[in-house]
Amino acid sequence: MRSIVVQQELSPPLITGPDDVRALVAACRFPPEGIRSYGPVRVGVVHGVAEPAMVERIPIIMPMIETARAFDQLEAIAAVSGITGLYVGPADLSLSLGLPVPVDFSAPAFRAVLSRVVEVCQQHNVVAGIYAGPEWAADLAALGFRFITIVNDSDLITHGAIAALRQVAR
Repeated sequence: MRSIVVQQELSPPLITGPDDVRALVAACRFPPEGIRSYGPVRVGVVHGVAEPAMVERIPIIMPMIETARAFDQLEAIAAVSGITGLYVGPADLSLSLGLPVPVDFSAPAFRAVLSRVVEVCQQHNVVAGIYAGPEWAADLAALGFRFITIVNDSDLITHGAIAALRQVAR
């Protein structure tokens, strides 16, 4: 299973159902609960801890909801023990549901989808997360999202490069 890793967040793409999520959680846990191998050197250097019980608390596990199939199984996915939350990939989810891209976060059909994700997360006591531009952050927070990615690394690099080039061009 491939994942996007940001610090210690795991947001594996294209989750299709609870079996994928159980496999993800198992990959993040040591035996007997999971299948993760124990390598104390790197984690001890990076985090200052190497005890398995402490290491298992580090990752934030947020399966991505970005397909109609995952959305249809939202409750079962959210019920998997060991996850921190659910993370919406809005463009892929919109496409998968037959909705337009670029995503219109205010469109009633997509708004209903987002509201359902938040509702299920609240019912299962997990965090609702989403990727959205900064112009939508306050609105999505008011809707109930608690983990909102407002910029990604490639955007930061691009904006930084543009700013540097503008400064040199003066």
